[in-house]
Amino acid sequence: MAKALAKGIVFVSYAHADLARVEPLVTALKKHFNIFWDGDLAPGEVWRQVLAESLQKARCVLALWTANLTDTSFVASEVDRATKRGVLLPVKLDANAYIPLGFERWQHLDMSRWPGGGQRGLKPLCDRIRKFLAQPAPKPWPNALPEAQGWVVPQSSDAIGGMRNLVGEIRTLGGVLLHEDGPVADVNATLSEIHLTYTATLAAIDRFLEPGETPKRKRMKSYLDLSGGSLRRTIDDKRGHCSRILELYGRAGGLREWLAQRTTPDVLAAADQTFARLGTADGDLFESLSRIGDVLGDEASDIANLLVGEQEAQAAERIAAAKRALLPLRRELAAAMSQLQQVEGAMGFVPKAKWGRRRA
Repeated sequence: MAKALAKGIVFVSYAHADLARVEPLVTALKKHFNIFWDGDLAPGEVWRQVLAESLQKARCVLALWTANLTDTSFVASEVDRATKRGVLLPVKLDANAYIPLGFERWQHLDMSRWPGGGQRGLKPLCDRIRKFLAQPAPKPWPNALPEAQGWVVPQSSDAIGGMRNLVGEIRTLGGVLLHEDGPVADVNATLSEIHLTYTATLAAIDRFLEPGETPKRKRMKSYLDLSGGSLRRTIDDKRGHCSRILELYGRAGGLREWLAQRTTPDVLAAADQTFARLGTADGDLFESLSRIGDVLGDEASDIANLLVGEQEAQAAERIAAAKRALLPLRRELAAAMSQLQQVEGAMGFVPKAKWGRRRA
């Protein structure tokens, strides 16, 4: 008689580049546990919906860290959900595995030496999974936007305020730079990165809000399309990046050298501080706005779940709550964009494409 599987779903979260190496692990674990992974989805299934439902029911989420994992992969959203529910079991399949920001201090089970097949070496992992399955049923995941209002939305608002202050500092250089093509070009390269970040974030928010105004029969597909990492990618693919700002500012013959010859030490010190802050904005100010994409993707998944379950009234409530949470942030972004466009106009800068990705 076959041994009964331990009760409870074990959800396997992994980067799709690792499909071939994950499959032997899944096959081995299936001898002991009720494993869910997307390799078992039947053709024609609405895969986002099935993933969302299985992730919600999972008693243990096995997050497989490898060198192929990135912040923009769908794994990041799945792991965040599992963390909130207290069911995350992180495992390193590579010694040099990429660990997403915020998870570096977790205790990871190192399986980088697992031979890649069979049962040998699986006992530590199986023991940990059984501990999760033995625990009381975990809490359901929280509504994404109501929880996010406690930190993601305020953090994004603070980031917008921070960028507005920096743009204001740049505005003060306008009189000094007037009619000097080289320095103005360097400043405009900086402004263009902020411009791209604003427009990318606005585009993601508008994409999320748009289905709420469409006929009910179209809403489910629209929210399914927005689930997962779609909106995070909308921001990450089109937002600006600051890697060249310090290079442009400090290079030989660049803006700093030009300012040092024509301004007071106080003005130069203020410019140093402003451009140093902008040069590190990828790690906090811009990243804070990218996180809005994660929150919107989670909320879209929840709304889609309600619509699939024909819970129209509950879905309408979630859509209305999301709109109330997002519109103030959108107004802040619009005001910041207006300020930026004024400064860009004074510098003679016109974006090549309103929503397009422009590379410096």
